[in-house]
Amino acid sequence: MKLKTLTFIVLASVAALTGCEDKTSVDWYMAHHDDMLAKYRECIFNHNFVPTDCQNARSALHREKAKPDVAEGYKQILKDLDKARVQEPIADLN
Repeated sequence: MKLKTLTFIVLASVAALTGCEDKTSVDWYMAHHDDMLAKYRECIFNHNFVPTDCQNARSALHREKAKPDVAEGYKQILKDLDKARVQEPIADLN
């Protein structure tokens, strides 16, 4: 009985965790530029391109970079990133 309960708990946990991260494809991001730019901004500001969504958004951005709306959005992200880096406090090492 304990083995059945333990098996059920493990399987339920795996099933619950499997659906936690929404993995959006590169093709989907290529068709939805605003969402692609928003996800790319989130990933670059968090310094994290490990999640599949971040990798897909970055791949789609590089494929679509020649399109005017994507190029403008990308430039804005880079400006905002530079502004954020300038505003970060510098650690006092003394």
